[in-house]
Amino acid sequence: MNLGDINIQVALIALLSAIIGAVVTAAANYWFQKRSESEKQIREKQKEVYFRYLTALQLFKNSPNNVQLFYEFQNAVNAICLYGDNETSLAVKDYFEALVKVGNRELTLQSCDYINHETKIINAMRDSLGLKKFDKFIMVKFENPQ
Repeated sequence: MNLGDINIQVALIALLSAIIGAVVTAAANYWFQKRSESEKQIREKQKEVYFRYLTALQLFKNSPNNVQLFYEFQNAVNAICLYGDNETSLAVKDYFEALVKVGNRELTLQSCDYINHETKIINAMRDSLGLKKFDKFIMVKFENPQ
């Protein structure tokens, strides 16, 4: 093997290394970009369903005998269970199951139980969004004294 053949082999190896390095770098950048975009979309969807849930819960608490508001609340629970982070989904599911048991008279919840459930839910939401937690969260029920 002469010096010219060795130089050609070294040049080919360098060329192949550069091509492979460029392809791997481009693929990694593409993957990280797609992953980042996907995480951003999920975060935006979580913000949307968290707010929808809180709104539906508040409306339902203010008018507990309104069937349409219960259905909206139920749909918001389903959205949380689908798009929410694990901690929030479990907290919402637990609270919903407790509320259904209260409605079926299988369980009675004291006011502190509502506060504990709601605090757990709001803190799970805030934690998943990178926000600080509350010591206590109370969702006030409005009753119109007609």
